[in-house]
Amino acid sequence: MKFPRLLSTVFFILLLLMTAQNARSEEQIKAAQKAGDTWLALVDSENYPEAWKGFSNFFKERMPLEKWRPQITSVKNIFGKLENRKFKNATETKTLTGAPDGDYAILEYETVFEKKKSALETVTLVLEKNGKWGVTNYNIK
Repeated sequence: MKFPRLLSTVFFILLLLMTAQNARSEEQIKAAQKAGDTWLALVDSENYPEAWKGFSNFFKERMPLEKWRPQITSVKNIFGKLENRKFKNATETKTLTGAPDGDYAILEYETVFEKKKSALETVTLVLEKNGKWGVTNYNIK
């Protein structure tokens, strides 16, 4: 009769571990979303030097502020001012094409711009070694 007790104990421990993992994952997504929201607010306010600081080290090594600023300015001119943004979805992944493996969060926002009334913004972030989320990619469709 000890086997059923052992089995139920093992099951209980596995359940606790899975619950702890899910809680950690939810906390990470919330932190990534907060970092993404903060970064988007900096871009919206055209505070590009501060927004650039929010990029991952991987991105900053490949794209200096002097190269990125004209690109983001051009994108902002194409779509116009932000009118509305609503968080849609977050996805976690360990791999991205063209990037080293890591802990990534892909955030999607349903967005209305002055010149594009229905857009999907995607902000991809990576969890850096210092424990902070850094933006690795920004896309508007």
